Amino acid sequence: MSASISLKSIAKKINDKTIIADCNLGLEKGKILSIVGNNGCGKSTLLKILAGAIDADSGDIFIDGELLNTKAHNIRKKICYIPDYIDFDPNLNIYENLYIYLRINSNQTLNEINNKIAHWSNILEFKDLLYLKINQIRESKLRLIQLSKGLASNPDYFILDH
Repeated sequence: MSASISLKSIAKKINDKTIIADCNLGLEKGKILSIVGNNGCGKSTLLKILAGAIDADSGDIFIDGELLNTKAHNIRKKICYIPDYIDFDPNLNIYENLYIYLRINSNQTLNEINNKIAHWSNILEFKDLLYLKINQIRESKLRLIQLSKGLASNPDYFILDH
């Protein structure tokens, strides 16, 4: 079986420091990959490149045979990237954060989005928090709600950076 995700000679420098050099990887659909390493070794950078959140300095990434970069919006909608930090807008409530994320990162209708938010907030037991601001909710619950973004967007590829 051919790789659904292929990284070819990926390289990235940050502040003239080489973070990733000549990284090659192939991953078949349905497989799970864990990347383990010390802090600062480039794991998060590699995952952000893989999610199309940042571009590599050189090399190519192919998702289902299509070239991925920060401008490839249709390909990026296949991927859900959950960072290692809380990425909600603190000026919005939970519902608004989820709604905006799903409008941007999925091809769902308004009705489908509302149904997904209701479904996952019920399953993950945060429906009573939907209209609260971010600073009113414990970090552990915010992490769970953050995970619901990915579940509700129904991505082909799920990238968790934790």
